[in-house]
This record gives sequence, structure tokens and C-alpha cells, in this order.
Amino acid sequence: MSYRISLLEFSKHNEIVWSFLKIILSKESQVDVFCNEFVYHQLYDLHDDPRIHWFLKPESQSSSEFITQHRSHLVNRDKLLFTSVPPKDLKMFEDRELARKSSLLIYDLHFYASEFHEINEGVNVLKLIKGQLTAERKYIKTAFAHVNQILVASEQIYEYAKQNRIHSIDGFLNVLVLDKLKKRKIKKKLRIVVPGRISSKRKNYEPIFKALTVLNESTLRKNIKVTFLGLANNKQANQRINELAAEMKDHIEIEYFPVFVPQKNFNKIMKKAHFLILPIAEKKESGTVHESYGMSTVSGSLSDMVKYGKPAILPSFYPLDKKLDSMTRRYDSEEELVNLMQDWVYNKSFQKLPVEDYKEFLPQALAETFFDTLQSENPKVEMHVA
Repeated sequence: MSYRISLLEFSKHNEIVWSFLKIILSKESQVDVFCNEFVYHQLYDLHDDPRIHWFLKPESQSSSEFITQHRSHLVNRDKLLFTSVPPKDLKMFEDRELARKSSLLIYDLHFYASEFHEINEGVNVLKLIKGQLTAERKYIKTAFAHVNQILVASEQIYEYAKQNRIHSIDGFLNVLVLDKLKKRKIKKKLRIVVPGRISSKRKNYEPIFKALTVLNESTLRKNIKVTFLGLANNKQANQRINELAAEMKDHIEIEYFPVFVPQKNFNKIMKKAHFLILPIAEKKESGTVHESYGMSTVSGSLSDMVKYGKPAILPSFYPLDKKLDSMTRRYDSEEELVNLMQDWVYNKSFQKLPVEDYKEFLPQALAETFFDTLQSENPKVEMHVA
């Protein structure tokens, strides 16, 4: 029997919509997608799939108006999966009938839950007080009270929530999904990619700069192309990459982009990569708290690593799914990254990693858990909203 699902995305997380569509369509013959035009255009590879029914929100229309317009259709679905909703739009869950059909995947666990749970991650008191006075905080509480399921984006985040006594979280949906697994042979040039928007707040590029400087000065020259694959609109990081590119000798090429990289171009470059470096920062500010990165959100670069089935190097502090350990190597310091880079460039040691293990993240392998989670009943206990 068909399970009628609607996916609703009101932010710009097209990669999450892509992952869930792949999982759903491995079992179901139809699915609805409600999203903005940006997300739709990024999902260009799915436009012609007859199983997907697209509902596009105009830029001039609010999310609430969009929901109201399609309400009669939505309440007749078996499940509404909201893959991301900005806090200001959570007011829609004051509609109890809609909320009873809904599962909400939240990002920034600390931001959503910290004001009514004890999370000691360095609370910014001033922001905390301001946050409690805003309408957004009221709407977050309304969502937690009314929505059938509150879900997070990985098992690691779910376990972290339970350890911190955040009992309002009902489960998780794995957002890490493999597309196709294809090893890339090394011909004339080794292709290294650092995926994701260039941000000095969420990434620490200094160990990469150090490692490339060492490779640049080595007498054992290998032809390398390093691509920083994301919009380079961060002045500080952009300047450092510019300086680095100017220092490199002929055997090392640095590529970066001053404009947004469309998904089609992003896909082409990722497929050419031999391995990835994911320089995730250890700490980030999330709403009212300073958290250890990865404790409330899954880094988009992790999604890229799995989607394209690439070996990767990343910092050791990140709470990585144990199933991914065999496809990665970790570093604690600049020196350790330098050593890993030298090994992977000169000895091609990354070729020995069993990337076949990524098959555990194929849509068909994730589908049973996905549907079991969505179909489970999680009746909400009423919460008083001030």
C-alpha cells in the first residue's frame, strides 16, 4: 500500500531534500515536494522524474500563505515531513490538524531546545534573555508541543539529546545518503577538494594552508589541483586563499570561486575529486550557545563525503558515525594533517580505504529505518505556552 508523503523545505537545504527523495523513491511511487525556487533549481537532476509532484513557493509569498493555499491537499497526506522551517514560520503549527500529520526535522538542536533544557555549552546570557522575549521562542514551543514528531539529522545528535535530557526529541532520520560509488583513477593530476561555503567561523583552514605550504616546498613534486568548492565571500578566508595561491609553484594549482557554485557545477567538480579535506571548526555559535560543532547539526561537508563516496580527512573531534571511520583519517594538529597529506599525495594511501563500505548509505539500505521512524506514533503531551 502506498504511503503518501509530502516533503516541505522552507530554507535552502536542497541537499537534505535530495537525500530524502532518494530514500522515499526507493520504495514509493509518488511524493510531493513543497519548496522555493532556489531548492527546485538545485535539484535539477530530479526535475523530469514523473514520481515527484512539485509545488513551488513564489518569492513574494510567505510560507504561511503557501501552506494555507495548499492546506486541503496537505491534510490528506499520510505524513508531512518538514525538512527545515525557519523559527519565524513555526507559527503554522498552531494548526493542530496540520501538526498531527507532521514530522519536523530540526537543525541547531541547541537553538531550538536550550531555552527549556539544561545545556551547559557556554550560554550567552544576553542573547538568552532576548530570545525568551521574542515571538520566535513562542513558536518554537508551540511546535514542540503540537507537532507529531520532532526529529534530528543523525543518530549521534539523537544520542547527544538523550544524554542531555532533551526528551522532546522523538528520533532521527539519517541525512547521509550515497548516490553512486565510483572510484576515480589518478592520471596526470591529483584532485583534492575542500567542499562547502568558505567560512572562517565554521571551518579552520590554517592546517590546510600549512600542509600545502609544506608540499609546495618539497623537492618531491606532484601535480596537484586543490579546489575550495564554495562561495568565497568571507573576506578573511578569501584573502588567505589568494595569498596561498600566489605562493604556490607550478605543480600546485589553487582553485576557488568568487560567486555561488550551482549544484550542477558542484557535482562535476566533486565527481573529479580523488579525496576530500573537511576542515570543520571545533566550536561554533548556535543561537544562544557556543557549541562543539557536530553536536547539534550534521556538517554539509559530511553529506558531500557520503553522497559522492569519497575518502576524506577531517578533525578528530567531530562526532562521526562509526560506520564512516574506515573511509576517513583524522587529525588533531597541523602537524598531523601535514603528515596525512604527504602520505596521501606521495603514497596514494587513500586508495587503500574501503570506500565500498559507503554502500551502507545507499537509499535502499536506509529506507526501512526511514519509514519505520516516520510511521511510528509519537503523541504529544500538551505544553503550556506563555
